[in-house]
Amino acid sequence: MSKLIIQRLSYYGFFVLIIAIILSSFSILYFLFKINTANNDLYKIKETSSSFLNVKISTEKLLTSNDLDKPRAEFIENIKIFNKKLKELKKIEYNNITEIENLWYASQTDISQIKSLLNDNVINKKNLHNTPLLKIEGLLFKTNNTTALYATIVTLNQKIQNLIQYETFIIEEFMKMENSNSQIINKNIDNSLYQSIISPIIILIISLIMIYYINRKIKVIESELTNTKEQLTKSFEEIQKSHKFTKYIIDSVPVALFWKDINSNYLGSNANFFDFISVDSTNELIGKNDFEIYFNDNNIQRYIDIDKEVISSGEAQLNYEEIIKNKEGNDIFILASKVPLKDIKGKIIGILGIYLDITQKKKTQIELSNKEKLLSQQSKMAAMGEMLENIAHQWRQPLSVITTGASGIKLEKEYGILKDEFLIETLDSMMVASNHLSTTIDDFREFFKEDKQKDYFRIDEVIQKSMFILSSKFKNRNIDVVSDIDNIQIYGFKNEMIQVIMNILNNSNDVLEKLEEDDKYIFIDAKTDNDRLKLTIKDSGGGIPEDIINKVFEPYFTTKHKSQGTGIGLYMSEEIVVKHMGGKISVENIEYSYKNKNYKGAGFTIYLPLTEEKKEKS
Repeated sequence: MSKLIIQRLSYYGFFVLIIAIILSSFSILYFLFKINTANNDLYKIKETSSSFLNVKISTEKLLTSNDLDKPRAEFIENIKIFNKKLKELKKIEYNNITEIENLWYASQTDISQIKSLLNDNVINKKNLHNTPLLKIEGLLFKTNNTTALYATIVTLNQKIQNLIQYETFIIEEFMKMENSNSQIINKNIDNSLYQSIISPIIILIISLIMIYYINRKIKVIESELTNTKEQLTKSFEEIQKSHKFTKYIIDSVPVALFWKDINSNYLGSNANFFDFISVDSTNELIGKNDFEIYFNDNNIQRYIDIDKEVISSGEAQLNYEEIIKNKEGNDIFILASKVPLKDIKGKIIGILGIYLDITQKKKTQIELSNKEKLLSQQSKMAAMGEMLENIAHQWRQPLSVITTGASGIKLEKEYGILKDEFLIETLDSMMVASNHLSTTIDDFREFFKEDKQKDYFRIDEVIQKSMFILSSKFKNRNIDVVSDIDNIQIYGFKNEMIQVIMNILNNSNDVLEKLEEDDKYIFIDAKTDNDRLKLTIKDSGGGIPEDIINKVFEPYFTTKHKSQGTGIGLYMSEEIVVKHMGGKISVENIEYSYKNKNYKGAGFTIYLPLTEEKKEKS
């Protein structure tokens, strides 16, 4: 590379010399051209001046010639020739031309009159007798002849003499032009002589300076090239290191990367991509398509179709799931993304793909889903146990009424004292008790129905059903429920909401059951708060210990004996409120007063969306 540059600089020096010689030659040729042009102009001036001299001579002949016919023809012909030469001379644009034109223009009147007088019939050979005009004028003057011939000849002679005077002036202007042009030619000759000597010297000096500069430049370039070579060597080593480091980074990324051309042929990938395909190196991968690298997979055409869609639309396809086969033939779940690959001008030249192996995550999700289903089932079973206990409480009194009535009827029938009034009254009581049992069964059956989809329901109805199911427990334990519930319609799962309320109320019941105090309260409030339902449930049970209050929503966490609690009631309540219904639930210990008496207990606060749209925005 350095030899080539130095060689080029040497060529440049040679070219400078050639150009210097050419410029010097052109300089000399330029002044020679100017001399030649001046000579041509001088020739035209002389030629025009000569033609005018012929005009002057022919004019003078008109006065002295014995035979007027020949000088007259020459006079007219010479004027024509001079007019032609004068037009050609005007192209040179000398200052004297204007003066000559003015003089010549002024003489045109005399010329036209002379031509007219020469053609007058008075002047003919007979009248002239082969005698010059000047002599005839003298003879006629001497003889005192004042005829028309004399007047014509006198006028003609005066016009010719005037013209001769103008011609003398014009001849002088021509002489000035010739002198001026001669001076120009001499000046150009001198300049050419000087230029022929000075120009080569100047050009030679410039050439030497250029050659000196080029030699200096060659030395500088050689030095720079030496330094550049060392820098390039270092840069190349750094680029190699950078390339290796970049490849190391790409290979270290915990995803599979690959890139293709617009025909879906592979151009490269990182090392992680080889875990998903049948080839093991980049050399094997380049130029192949999906049909040639994937294992037995029925979705290959769809991969290529996605490539074409990304390339044609210019829009990325992000985070969509695929299932592909690995080398062992097992299914691998991947999260795939494909984006258009563009050059520096913004033109799409292919695609860049990313595969993220989410097989383990999928398995974890399935396990969590199964675990959640198990917890839900356990919660249902726990709730069923609670329900059976509540059924027992609810049925105890109606069954007692039915049993007592049946026994009374049988006893009076055996003693023969059964009266119709007693029979009817007892049967009516038994019917009321039976209807109560039937209603209880319907309520419990509806609770255990699985909600298939969300719907609108009233919160007051849900709370009333929950209270009805637990009413026997609260009555037996002397627990008073104080409620302030608005008629509010919300959107969600009705039976799951009953389960949430019952889980909270059951916890309050278990705490209050252990208290020896006479006053036991549960407070339920349901109001609207910024287009949401705010449901609060608090008790007078003394609250939850501060060291465990943040754990009450964890699965399997319970403060009860294992035989009394599962620890999934509040966990499922949070799952239902947050995940299923898009709301929020929290708990805190609160102090309050009621009927001039201070109480402390656990307070649960639930926020739920009123409509489906509110849920989506939350």
